Amino acid sequence: MDEVKKIHCCLMELGAIDVIIPHYVIAIYYYYRSTTLREAALRCDLEDLYYSCICDPSDASIIVPSYVPEDDTPFIHRFLCQNDAKVAFDAVGTFINSYIKAVKDRNPKAYIGRVPIKAKFPYRGKFTISCRLSRFFDKEKNKHYFYVHEITDDDSPIGFSKFTTFFKEKR
Repeated sequence: MDEVKKIHCCLMELGAIDVIIPHYVIAIYYYYRSTTLREAALRCDLEDLYYSCICDPSDASIIVPSYVPEDDTPFIHRFLCQNDAKVAFDAVGTFINSYIKAVKDRNPKAYIGRVPIKAKFPYRGKFTISCRLSRFFDKEKNKHYFYVHEITDDDSPIGFSKFTTFFKEKR
């Protein structure tokens, strides 16, 4: 429990059991899926990852450069077309960049070996996640906890029923 207190986490109180999801776990699944997406999140900028997109939920599409992994395209589309997801995407990089700037302003020669991560789910409604977790018991509080190590899947609405990805070669 002491280690958990040092990490930014999302606590979900579900009656007799609380679920602890570290922000870095959320960031890895939604924002850092690939090097390409991770770099865009740290820049707070998706501009290099797409040429255009159509946000029509019944026939959504996106045109991306050939270097963008196809598995990332639904998430990129979500960050472009859903307001909550846009805000959450920008906040991930903004927090990290603000933290680094604050440390460097205090001590320009400081080595930054660890950077805390704050990440919100890109969808605010109710949904379920599949995950790898550990269960533990806090004797002081007489309470059971689930600690999430990895999100493996979710069923949050991605924002479309039909989606097409087009790849465009850079000229």
